[in-house]
Amino acid sequence: MTASRITRTLLLASILGVVACGGGGVDDPESAAETIPETIPEDAAGPVRADEADEADEAGGGSVDPCELLSAADLEAVFQSPFDDGETTHHEEIGTHQCVWSNLDAPPAKIVSLSTFDDASLAAADAPLDAAGMFASTLEFAGELAPLDLGDEAYLAGSSLYVLDGDTTYTITVTGSSELAIAGMQALAAQLLA
Repeated sequence: MTASRITRTLLLASILGVVACGGGGVDDPESAAETIPETIPEDAAGPVRADEADEADEAGGGSVDPCELLSAADLEAVFQSPFDDGETTHHEEIGTHQCVWSNLDAPPAKIVSLSTFDDASLAAADAPLDAAGMFASTLEFAGELAPLDLGDEAYLAGSSLYVLDGDTTYTITVTGSSELAIAGMQALAAQLLA
Protein backbone atom coordinates (compact mmCIF):
# COMPACT_ATOMS: atom_id res chain seq x y z
CA MET A 1 0.00 0.00 0.00
CA THR A 2 1.47 3.39 -0.91
CA ALA A 3 2.04 6.13 1.64
CA SER A 4 -0.63 8.37 0.10
CA ARG A 5 -3.17 5.53 0.14
CA ILE A 6 -2.39 4.80 3.79
CA THR A 7 -2.80 8.50 4.64
CA ARG A 8 -6.14 8.64 2.80
CA THR A 9 -7.29 5.47 4.58
CA LEU A 10 -6.30 6.84 8.00
CA LEU A 11 -8.07 10.13 7.38
CA LEU A 12 -11.14 8.37 6.02
CA ALA A 13 -11.33 6.19 9.14
CA SER A 14 -11.19 9.29 11.33
CA ILE A 15 -13.77 11.15 9.28
CA LEU A 16 -16.12 8.16 9.21
CA GLY A 17 -15.96 8.00 12.99
CA VAL A 18 -17.07 11.63 13.17
CA VAL A 19 -19.81 11.27 10.56
CA ALA A 20 -21.13 7.96 11.87
CA CYS A 21 -21.53 9.28 15.38
CA GLY A 22 -23.29 12.51 14.41
CA GLY A 23 -22.48 16.16 14.41
CA GLY A 24 -23.69 19.21 16.20
CA GLY A 25 -22.66 20.42 19.59
CA VAL A 26 -23.08 23.13 22.13
CA ASP A 27 -22.04 26.73 21.79
CA ASP A 28 -20.10 26.82 25.06
CA PRO A 29 -18.18 23.63 25.90
CA GLU A 30 -17.17 25.05 29.28
CA SER A 31 -20.80 25.47 30.39
CA ALA A 32 -21.56 21.94 29.24
CA ALA A 33 -19.05 20.62 31.77
CA GLU A 34 -21.15 22.08 34.58
CA THR A 35 -23.99 19.63 33.83
CA ILE A 36 -22.17 16.47 34.99
CA PRO A 37 -20.39 15.45 38.18
CA GLU A 38 -16.85 16.80 38.46
CA THR A 39 -15.46 13.39 39.26
CA ILE A 40 -16.37 9.90 38.26
CA PRO A 41 -17.01 7.65 41.25
CA GLU A 42 -13.97 5.55 42.19
CA ASP A 43 -15.92 2.30 41.81
CA ALA A 44 -16.79 3.23 38.21
CA ALA A 45 -13.16 3.21 37.12
CA GLY A 46 -12.31 0.99 34.16
CA PRO A 47 -9.67 -1.72 34.49
CA VAL A 48 -6.87 0.10 32.63
CA ARG A 49 -6.10 3.82 32.57
CA ALA A 50 -4.14 5.69 29.89
CA ASP A 51 -1.10 6.06 32.20
CA GLU A 52 -1.17 2.29 32.81
CA ALA A 53 -1.47 1.75 29.06
CA ASP A 54 1.68 3.85 28.55
CA GLU A 55 3.49 1.64 31.08
CA ALA A 56 2.30 -1.48 29.24
CA ASP A 57 3.55 -0.06 25.93
CA GLU A 58 6.93 0.75 27.49
CA ALA A 59 7.12 -2.79 28.83
CA GLY A 60 6.59 -4.14 25.33
CA GLY A 61 2.88 -4.87 25.75
CA GLY A 62 1.86 -3.05 22.57
CA SER A 63 -1.24 -0.99 22.01
CA VAL A 64 -4.05 -1.14 24.50
CA ASP A 65 -7.61 -2.13 23.67
CA PRO A 66 -9.71 1.08 23.96
CA CYS A 67 -12.47 -0.98 25.64
CA GLU A 68 -9.99 -1.49 28.49
CA LEU A 69 -9.46 2.26 28.93
CA LEU A 70 -13.08 2.96 29.85
CA SER A 71 -15.76 0.66 31.24
CA ALA A 72 -19.53 0.53 30.88
CA ALA A 73 -19.66 1.71 34.51
CA ASP A 74 -17.55 4.77 33.58
CA LEU A 75 -20.01 5.69 30.84
CA GLU A 76 -23.01 5.03 33.07
CA ALA A 77 -21.57 7.31 35.76
CA VAL A 78 -21.04 10.12 33.26
CA PHE A 79 -24.17 9.81 31.15
CA GLN A 80 -26.46 8.56 33.95
CA SER A 81 -27.69 5.73 31.73
CA PRO A 82 -26.58 2.08 31.29
CA PHE A 83 -24.23 0.97 28.48
CA ASP A 84 -23.12 -2.39 27.10
CA ASP A 85 -19.52 -3.58 27.61
CA GLY A 86 -18.38 -2.17 24.26
CA GLU A 87 -17.00 -3.86 21.18
CA THR A 88 -13.43 -3.46 20.00
CA THR A 89 -12.34 -3.22 16.40
CA HIS A 90 -8.60 -3.38 15.68
CA HIS A 91 -7.38 -1.91 12.41
CA GLU A 92 -3.73 -2.94 12.53
CA GLU A 93 -3.37 -2.22 8.82
CA ILE A 94 -3.98 1.49 9.50
CA GLY A 95 -2.70 1.64 13.08
CA THR A 96 -5.93 2.41 14.94
CA HIS A 97 -8.11 0.72 17.51
CA GLN A 98 -11.71 1.59 18.34
CA CYS A 99 -14.25 0.65 20.99
CA VAL A 100 -17.96 1.37 20.53
CA TRP A 101 -20.42 1.23 23.43
CA SER A 102 -24.20 1.32 22.94
CA ASN A 103 -26.61 2.83 25.41
CA LEU A 104 -29.05 0.25 26.77
CA ASP A 105 -31.68 2.78 27.74
CA ALA A 106 -32.10 6.29 26.38
CA PRO A 107 -30.12 9.38 25.42
CA PRO A 108 -28.21 11.68 26.10
CA ALA A 109 -25.68 9.54 24.21
CA LYS A 110 -26.91 6.53 22.24
CA ILE A 111 -23.44 5.47 21.14
CA VAL A 112 -19.98 6.37 22.48
CA SER A 113 -16.83 5.65 20.49
CA LEU A 114 -13.20 5.83 21.59
CA SER A 115 -10.52 5.55 18.90
CA THR A 116 -6.79 5.58 19.52
CA PHE A 117 -3.73 6.07 17.35
CA ASP A 118 -0.26 5.74 18.82
CA ASP A 119 3.19 6.02 17.32
CA ALA A 120 3.89 2.28 17.73
CA SER A 121 0.67 1.18 15.98
CA LEU A 122 1.13 3.69 13.18
CA ALA A 123 4.75 2.60 12.67
CA ALA A 124 3.69 -1.07 12.63
CA ALA A 125 1.18 -0.19 9.88
CA ASP A 126 3.93 1.61 7.91
CA ALA A 127 1.82 4.76 8.13
CA PRO A 128 3.50 7.90 6.80
CA LEU A 129 2.44 9.91 9.87
CA ASP A 130 3.05 9.63 13.58
CA ALA A 131 0.29 10.27 16.16
CA ALA A 132 0.92 14.05 16.15
CA GLY A 133 0.71 14.10 12.36
CA MET A 134 -2.51 12.07 12.39
CA PHE A 135 -3.94 14.42 15.02
CA ALA A 136 -3.15 17.48 12.88
CA SER A 137 -4.50 15.84 9.71
CA THR A 138 -7.72 14.78 11.42
CA LEU A 139 -8.32 18.31 12.70
CA GLU A 140 -8.24 19.62 9.13
CA PHE A 141 -11.54 17.80 8.54
CA ALA A 142 -13.11 18.27 11.98
CA GLY A 143 -14.94 21.55 11.37
CA GLU A 144 -15.11 24.37 13.89
CA LEU A 145 -12.70 23.67 16.76
CA ALA A 146 -13.06 24.79 20.39
CA PRO A 147 -9.75 24.38 22.27
CA LEU A 148 -9.80 22.45 25.55
CA ASP A 149 -7.27 22.17 28.35
CA LEU A 150 -6.54 18.44 28.11
CA GLY A 151 -3.37 16.52 27.31
CA ASP A 152 -0.79 18.23 25.11
CA GLU A 153 -3.50 19.59 22.80
CA ALA A 154 -7.26 19.03 22.62
CA TYR A 155 -10.27 20.30 20.71
CA LEU A 156 -14.00 19.86 20.74
CA ALA A 157 -15.67 19.80 17.32
CA GLY A 158 -19.40 19.14 17.40
CA SER A 159 -19.94 15.76 18.99
CA SER A 160 -16.27 14.71 18.76
CA LEU A 161 -13.40 15.44 21.10
CA TYR A 162 -9.79 15.09 19.90
CA VAL A 163 -6.85 14.79 22.31
CA LEU A 164 -3.13 14.50 21.62
CA ASP A 165 -1.25 13.25 24.68
CA GLY A 166 2.38 12.30 24.16
CA ASP A 167 2.58 9.72 21.37
CA THR A 168 -1.13 8.88 21.45
CA THR A 169 -4.27 10.48 20.09
CA TYR A 170 -7.71 9.80 21.53
CA THR A 171 -10.92 10.58 19.69
CA ILE A 172 -14.15 10.35 21.65
CA THR A 173 -17.33 10.65 19.64
CA VAL A 174 -20.94 10.49 20.81
CA THR A 175 -24.28 10.46 19.09
CA GLY A 176 -26.10 13.38 20.53
CA SER A 177 -25.18 16.98 21.03
CA SER A 178 -26.92 17.82 24.29
CA GLU A 179 -24.93 19.65 26.92
CA LEU A 180 -24.83 16.42 28.97
CA ALA A 181 -23.43 14.45 26.00
CA ILE A 182 -20.71 17.03 25.32
CA ALA A 183 -19.84 17.38 29.00
CA GLY A 184 -19.71 13.60 29.27
CA MET A 185 -17.11 13.41 26.51
CA GLN A 186 -15.00 15.96 28.34
CA ALA A 187 -15.26 14.02 31.62
CA LEU A 188 -14.29 10.78 29.88
CA ALA A 189 -11.29 12.43 28.22
CA ALA A 190 -10.15 13.87 31.55
CA GLN A 191 -10.49 10.41 33.09
CA LEU A 192 -8.41 8.85 30.31
CA LEU A 193 -5.58 11.29 30.98
CA ALA A 194 -5.74 11.16 34.80
